[in-house]
Amino acid sequence: SDFAHINFQRADSIASSCSKVSLQNMPLLVNQLTQDLSTQVEQFRAIHTWVCLNIESDHYFSETTLKKRRQLQNNTAAFSRWNAQMQSKIFKRLVRDKKTICSGYAYVVKALANLVDIECKIVDGYARSVRTNTEKIDFPNHSWNVVKLRGKWYFVDATQASGFYNLNENKYVKNYNDGYFLAEPELFVKNHYPLAEKWLLLNDDVALSTFVNGPIVYGNTYKYKVIPVTPKTLVTTIYTGETVVFQF
Repeated sequence: SDFAHINFQRADSIASSCSKVSLQNMPLLVNQLTQDLSTQVEQFRAIHTWVCLNIESDHYFSETTLKKRRQLQNNTAAFSRWNAQMQSKIFKRLVRDKKTICSGYAYVVKALANLVDIECKIVDGYARSVRTNTEKIDFPNHSWNVVKLRGKWYFVDATQASGFYNLNENKYVKNYNDGYFLAEPELFVKNHYPLAEKWLLLNDDVALSTFVNGPIVYGNTYKYKVIPVTPKTLVTTIYTGETVVFQF
């Protein structure tokens, strides 16, 4: 809401016009995205939009990574060795095919932003789905970004903003969701929990147990900027004759 008065149409248009520019020369790409935009928030918008429109989520590699993490969740050293070996493959595939997993999305957003002196960091933590981190903590499985604009930190999640993988049709569906751009912390914490709690960006702390036991939040909640209030838990016990109250 801090930037509700800014029209991002020009930044989005520039991002769309650079769709064929390669990632192999990031300084050239970021120059084309930002040289005609005067404010940092517009420059970052162009970067974020470009990443969301041009990078495709690598569903099967993501599944492979999660499977490996489950296998090695009690052996941190072994997973670290495996992960280090995979980093070069992740980067090469990202640059060559514009396909990656969440950490690749977060890396590109940070790298491009830093090239124009916009402070941006990668945040690692927990995301939730019907299979993961629901009612109990499984393991860290997601990465996103925080960006500093006008002296204040904001959230972005280019992975979830870019689209989704349709399992029924076995293909990636580009479906840009603007709600993940500078999302409200009260909403973001519903399905993002950082390993470093300072990146909750909330005045009041939210316990990890509250996070894993809460209702599951989906993309349209971000798209329409709805912040759920109650019920506060995913599993709710209600007795015959009582009323269930939903608030947002």
